[in-house]
Parts: sequence; C-alpha cells; structure tokens
Amino acid sequence: MSTRRRDLVGGASALALLSGSSAAFAQNKDPPAEQRSKSAAGSGTGGGITIQGGSLARPANQGELKALLQAACHNGGGIAFDGSTPPIKISGTLEIRLRDVGDGGVYLNGNGLRLESTNRDGVTAAVRFIGKTRFLTVQGFNLYGGAYDTPGCGNGFEFVSSGGDIALSTFSNLVASYCGGHGIVFKGAIFESDTYSLKSKDCRGQGIVFSNQGGVVSNMMMYGTNSSRNAGWGMDLQAGCNSVDMFGGSFVLNGGGGINCPNGFRFMIAPNGENTGETMINMPFAAYPATVIAANLSSNGRVLNPANPNAKPSRYLINPPANGKLNEIGGFVVPYTENSQPAPSNMSVLATQTPATRPKP
Repeated sequence: MSTRRRDLVGGASALALLSGSSAAFAQNKDPPAEQRSKSAAGSGTGGGITIQGGSLARPANQGELKALLQAACHNGGGIAFDGSTPPIKISGTLEIRLRDVGDGGVYLNGNGLRLESTNRDGVTAAVRFIGKTRFLTVQGFNLYGGAYDTPGCGNGFEFVSSGGDIALSTFSNLVASYCGGHGIVFKGAIFESDTYSLKSKDCRGQGIVFSNQGGVVSNMMMYGTNSSRNAGWGMDLQAGCNSVDMFGGSFVLNGGGGINCPNGFRFMIAPNGENTGETMINMPFAAYPATVIAANLSSNGRVLNPANPNAKPSRYLINPPANGKLNEIGGFVVPYTENSQPAPSNMSVLATQTPATRPKP
C-alpha cells in the first residue's frame, strides 16, 4: 500500500493492510468474527476484517476494532468505519501504538462510531493513542465513559507522545461524555496540529486538557470547541502549557470555570461562557504576551454545576496576569434575570481592574 497518499481502505487494500501487521493480530485474542453483510455502496461482504467492494469497516468487538486501527497506524493509509455499527464495548484501555509512516500519514474516520467503556474504577483510561507520528487524522468517534451513574472510566481519549513527537496532525469531531476523569487529553510533544469540533461534556474531571508533561505542546490550533457541564474546568492547560490558539469556544456550566491557563494562552477569539464557575478565563500569569478578543460571560448569579459542591456563581470574565502581559479587546459580561430573580450586580470583565492589562484606546 502506498504511504504517499491517504487511501480509504476497501477490498484487497484492506486485506493487505491487515495482513501487513502481524503484531496487531498477535495482540487480538478474540476469534475472527463470521462474515457479516454491510456495504456502504450496496454491494460486497463486510465484517470489520474482510472488506470488499467499497464497504466500510464494521468491527464486531474491541479486538477487531483494535486490529483495524493498529494496522492502519502501523502501515499508513486510512480506514473508514460504518457509523451504524452497534456500539463497541471497551474494556480496560484500548491502546493504539503510533509510529511515523511518512508523509502519507494515517487517516482514521469513525463516522460517528460509538464506543462505550465498561471500566468502573474512575481511573482506567478508555482510549489511548501513544507514540510518535505525523500527519495523523483521528475523527468521528463518540465515547461514552459510563460515569452517569457509576465511577466510569478514567480519561476518555488520550493522545500521548512517546519516543518522539506527534506533529502536523488533526483531531476532529471527537465526543467524550460522562468520563470519570478528563474527557480529552493531549500530553507531551504535540505540535503544529489542530482540532475541530471537540466536544467534552459531563466529565468528573476537566473537559479538555493540554499538558507539557513529557514534552512541550506547541502551536496547537483549536476551532469550534465545546466543553461544558464538567465538574472541573472546561479546558485546563497544565505543566506550563501555553502555546494554544483558539477560534471560538463554548463553556457552559463547568464547576471549576471556563478555561484555566495559569501560564498563559497565546490567542483566543470569541470564547463564550455561561454560569461556568467564578471565572471564565483564569490567567494569573502569562509567560508570553496573550491576546483575548471578544470573550464574553453571562450569568444569572445562581445556576451552578451540580457535580461540584465547590462551584461558585460566575463573576469574572478574566483573572488577568499580574505581569500585565494581556491584550484584552472587546470582552464583556452579561448579567441576566431569570424567573423574576434579580440579575447579579457584581460581575466584571477583569477580576482585578488593572489598567495596564487593557489596550490603550
């Protein structure tokens, strides 16, 4: 199979991709599933492993799913799943090892494939991609972590660099809900990459995490982010991380707050928060100049995140850096009335009204 371009797996190419990764099958202890008929094009036989005539991959269980993902990440190229596949139960951690397959990269398209973690310790991660690679695309997977009425899994999706960096990659249309830990985690040397429409909701930790632990996250670009109703922060930049740009984002009813960036945040435009902890953007220090444009926070002063007993009513749009490295433009707060209750009167754009943090008119 060519690794110079991204190919959707179908027919003989799928067989070649899978047979080329004996390591993936060695780890798959599930017996081969009987062939099942499912074709995206109306012809061909399916079944997750044997794919013919333009069919989409339709794994029957975690073992088949892992074999398909691991083979693509080992050999390069791409694979697309049938989004109507019944939910795949994930026990323990579905771990996929990454390696650099060249400029052709790896394309993994779940098409909305539903994953359901059966972990109930609140600690064990559900899905982990780990290693080094470039030109990786992961999109269209929907994970339920089980923490609605149980401790659930630990973190939902983890993308972790190991033995090198993850570069020039795209993470798109990923949903993590009801995880016992964080929803979506990026950790280590991940750079010059982008995210589109990440959604993390109702997790018991933070919604989305970027961490410099094990390497430096650099030049991450985020578009259309939604991270709401998490017990912690909607987004948390950890271990000194700050090299992130965000274009649009919604943070509603998070218990900790909207965005926690204690070492700064390079650029964000039009992030929106509503009843999302005391502070929408917590930036007590900025290692480099940070720019925040048209951020806004609305609140009725009463609605709190029920999963966090320490949640506070929303009051401040930004807790600005004490070193003054913030260029804040056009931010505003919107106190509102609801059910005949008065609007809060103590909301403000800056937690500390320091003129030096604002641009000159």
